[in-house]
This record gives sequence, C-alpha cells and structure tokens, in this order.
Amino acid sequence: MAGYKNCMAVLVPTIPPFVIACKDQLKTCVSSASGILAKATCFKEFGQCLINKGPSPPAIDTFLMEDEEDSDRHPYVQCKIDLYDCLRLKKKSKMECMTGYKNCMAVLVPTIPPFVIACKDNLKQCVATADGFIAKGKCFIAFAKCLKDGGPSSPVTFMEDDATPHRHPYVQCKIDLYDCFRLKKKSKMECITGYKNCMAELGPTIPPFVIVCKDELKTCVSSASGILAKATCFKEFGQCLMKGPSPPAVDAGAFVLDALEDGPAPTRHPYIQCKVDLYKCVKNGGDKLQCAKDYKNCMVQHLPTVPPYIVECRGKLKMCLAAAGGWRDQAKCFIDLAKCIRAGANA
Repeated sequence: MAGYKNCMAVLVPTIPPFVIACKDQLKTCVSSASGILAKATCFKEFGQCLINKGPSPPAIDTFLMEDEEDSDRHPYVQCKIDLYDCLRLKKKSKMECMTGYKNCMAVLVPTIPPFVIACKDNLKQCVATADGFIAKGKCFIAFAKCLKDGGPSSPVTFMEDDATPHRHPYVQCKIDLYDCFRLKKKSKMECITGYKNCMAELGPTIPPFVIVCKDELKTCVSSASGILAKATCFKEFGQCLMKGPSPPAVDAGAFVLDALEDGPAPTRHPYIQCKVDLYKCVKNGGDKLQCAKDYKNCMVQHLPTVPPYIVECRGKLKMCLAAAGGWRDQAKCFIDLAKCIRAGANA
C-alpha cells in the first residue's frame, strides 16, 4: 500500500506552494479576526495573495532548448521525480527543493493571455487608490468589463461551402445586436433600432386588407365625437376584418376548365360548417337556445363514436365497482378493465 501511495502521489497534481502559503495566511487571519468586516478583509487579502504570488509567465524558450533524457516521460512526472529525489537525497534544503519544483512546473503551466495580465494590473492600481467598499466594488466591475472587452471575439463562420448549413436570419439579428452592445460603437437605442429593423424584414407582412381596415379605423376615430361614435368605428373595423380581402377577378371560362380538369373543389370541414350555421342562426335573430341545440346535434354527428367493446368494458367496470368490498377488489376491477380493453382491441 505504501508503494502504491507513493506511485499515485507522483501522478496526482499537487497544490502549488503559493496557494498553500496563501491558505495558511487566510486561516491565521480568520482565526484572529473579530467581526464580519475583519473576516471580509482576510478574504480580500487572500485574493490579493493569490494575484501577487501567482505563477509568472513561464520561459517557454528555455524549456524547449533543454535536452530531454527520456522523451516518453511526461514533463509533469519528471518534475515530481526531481522533487522526490531532492527531498530523499537531502543534498538541498526543503525550501530549495520546493523552489526548484515550482520553477520546473512553471515552465509547463499555460501562459496567461496578455490582456488578462493588463486587466489585473489595472485592478491592482484601482484597488490601491480606491476608498471604501463601493469604490473597490466598481474596480472589480471595471475588471470584469476589461476581461469581456479584451476576450476572444466570436469565431469566424465560413459560408463558402454550400454543404454547410447557413445560419438562420433570426440568429444573425441577435448576434448583430450582441456585437453592437459589446463593441459600444453605437448607443443602446441605435442598437435596438437596428435589431428591430433586422427582425421586421424577416417577419411576415400584414395582409393589404388589414392595412386598409386600420386606415379606415384611424380616420373614423379621429373624426368621431363621443364614446358611441368611436364604438361604432370599432364595430365597422371588425366587420371590415370579417369581410377579408375582396375576391380577385376570375375568368369564368378558365375557371370552368380548371374545375373540370382538377375535379370537384374541396368542401368546407364539417366542424367549421357547424360553427358557420350557428353564427348565421344567431345573426338572423333565431332562438339562441334552439341554435345551440342545433349546433350540438351538428357536432355530435361528426364526433367519432366510442367503439362497442369500450362501452361493454365500461359497463363491466361499473358492475364490478358496485359489488367490490374494499380497495383491493376495486383495484382488481381496474385490472380487469385493462384486460378487457386489450382483448377488445386485439380482436
């Protein structure tokens, strides 16, 4: 087990020494602090400790020029082996061994992007000159904006290949709106106006007869005086919409020939015809109760009927539930219902 533990310890990545040192300082500060503000200051100092003592950009060129004794061994593993040998042979102090291990690992750690380093420097200067929590909070907001503005831009999409599916126009409008906000080359109102125009070009157009009805409504309301007159305008607007577009001029001879070639014209759906008959019945001043009954009878004729075996199974269920003497018997009734329906469907 000891050998396995040592072997795994070589492979598992260790916590960087500067993180351990910062954590120790945080524990000491929190244990001696009294009050929320003092403890908050401890965590603030912990963050600054991580920023100040973090790994510097590695010397990649030096690492690439070094000779490797074993090209198959991973560099991380070699750093750990060197640290283990340094501590085991005791030719150097523990601090010197850890310093050598840190330098070895720093060469392999990915470099920090330049814009992140610049944003961190600006954050340090802002926090150092800020007075109070509000001012320091603004520093961190500016730090986040700095990271956002200096971060990688959206990837370039190549549209030359016809096999590649094109981006939907709605999505492109949203991307343009996001870029407009992010780059800050226009005001927010101009960005929103551009997004609105982009979406308006893609939206379905309003039918011409609706536009005509709206214009007539505006004219009527502007010239009307009083609530009753304006209400009449809206009534006429509704009637205008119900009429719909005027039918186009049709050549009677061509229409007859097309009808003979294409066969009979499609009829109106029975459900819709029932509603049309109900509307005409009420509009012509008929008895509303009689109109409702006729509408119900019309709909019943077109509704799908229940299969006979379903009716039979339901009757058996009612009789079974009436004779049941407990919840177990009732559950058995529903099981029998399912079997009855399954048997009727398969028959």
